[in-house]
Amino acid sequence: MAMKNWIGHVAATGAAKEFGIATGELEILDDASICSTPGIAAAGTHAGVKAEGALDLALVDAGVVCNSAGVFTSNRAKAAPVLVSIDHLADGKARGIAANSGCANACTGERGVEDSIAMTAAAADLFACAPSQVLVASTGLIGFYLPIAAVTSGISGATLGTDSQCGHAAARAIMTTDTVPKEAAVKTSVGGKEVTVSGMAKGAAMLAPSMATMLGFITTDASIEADVLQVALRSAVASTFNRISVDACQSTNDTVVALATGTAGNQTIDTPGAPGFLEVGDAISEVCAQLALKMVCDGEGATKVARIAVNGAASASDALAVARAIASSVLVRCSLHGADPYWGRIASEIGASGADEVRPELVSISYGGTAVAAKGVAIPHDEDLVREHMAKPIVEIVCDLGLGDGSSVMFSCDLGPGYIEENRGTS
Repeated sequence: MAMKNWIGHVAATGAAKEFGIATGELEILDDASICSTPGIAAAGTHAGVKAEGALDLALVDAGVVCNSAGVFTSNRAKAAPVLVSIDHLADGKARGIAANSGCANACTGERGVEDSIAMTAAAADLFACAPSQVLVASTGLIGFYLPIAAVTSGISGATLGTDSQCGHAAARAIMTTDTVPKEAAVKTSVGGKEVTVSGMAKGAAMLAPSMATMLGFITTDASIEADVLQVALRSAVASTFNRISVDACQSTNDTVVALATGTAGNQTIDTPGAPGFLEVGDAISEVCAQLALKMVCDGEGATKVARIAVNGAASASDALAVARAIASSVLVRCSLHGADPYWGRIASEIGASGADEVRPELVSISYGGTAVAAKGVAIPHDEDLVREHMAKPIVEIVCDLGLGDGSSVMFSCDLGPGYIEENRGTS
C-alpha cells in the first residue's frame, strides 16, 4: 500500500523530475486513459487468446491518419508484430493500433508475420483505413502461435468508444503478469492552444535498459511532423523507459509508438527547434515517466523500489553505466529484498560496471541520505537510521564517484521469492 501511495503521489505531482528531467508547466489529468486525447477511440475485449473471458485484445483508433513515430526492441530476435510495425511506420503515418496479450507471436517464423498482417487487415476494416496504416503489437508467451481466427474475429466484433472506461479496458487488455493497468495523461499549452498527451503501457518483468517487456502507446492531438515526433519520443524513451530495470532481461516485443492527430490547432511543429517542441516533448516525457515508474513499482514479486542516483562521474555515460550495473545486479536486488544495506555489493558493481573511469578510493555511498562509505571504505554511521530507511517501500541509494559532474538515475526493484514463483514454470 505504501508503494501504491508513493506512485500515486508522484503521478499527481510529476514523475519526470524523479528521472532528473526538468519540464515546463503541465496539467496532470485525473482518470487518465489513452482516450484522454480528444478524438481517440479505444476498446478492450476478450478474443480467446487468454482463458476464461479475460481481456486480451486492445484497439486504438485515432479517427484520422496521424503523423506517427516508434521505438522498438534492439533484440535481434524481433517478434513478428515488431517487424510488421517497423515496416508500416516507414512513411511515418498510422491510423491506429491492434494489440493482443497472452501470446507474444515471437519466434513464430513466416506464419507469425502473416498472423500480424492479418491483425492489421482486420483492424483496418474496423477503422476504415489501409492495413499499412495499422500498427500491431503482441505480448505474452514466446514460441506459440496466435489463435488468429479468434483474434481477427475479436477485432471485427469490437466496439470502440471515446470515454475513459473504453480506455481503461484497453489498458487492462494488454496486461500479462501486470497486477494493475498503467495509464497517464497531461495537458500543456502550445501557442495558446491546449494540447493533450496521453498513454498506456504494460510491463512487469523482462524490464531492462533499452526498454523492456513492454508495450507503450502514446497519443496526442498536437500538430507535429512525424520526424520531429520521432525525436521527441526517442528522447523521452531514453530518459524514462530506458532508465528502469526489473531483471535485466530484454524482450523480443518491446514497442513504444506515438500517434499525433494534429487536431489541437497549434502551429505545426516542423523542427526540433520550432516553437512548441519543448512543450510537447515535456508532455511526452512526463507521460512516459509516469508509465515507467508504474511499471517498476509493479515488477514481478516486487515489495520495494530503489531509486539509484549516481553523481560525480567523469561523464554522463559513465554515470549511466554505473547506475545501470547497480540497478541490474541480482545481489544488490536481493539485499534490497532483505532490507540489508550491504554497500560492498554496490561498490563491487561500480568497479565492474564498464565505466571508462572509476577510482574506488574516491567512491562514497549512502542510503536515504545517510553515508555508509566514503573514499571507498566504511565509515561510522547511524545504523538504526539506515535500517529504518531500508525497511521502507522506496529506497534511495546515492553513489558519488568523486570524479566530475556526470550524473544519472535508474530505478529498480527488489528480487525475492515472488519473482521466482512467477517465472519458474511460465510455459
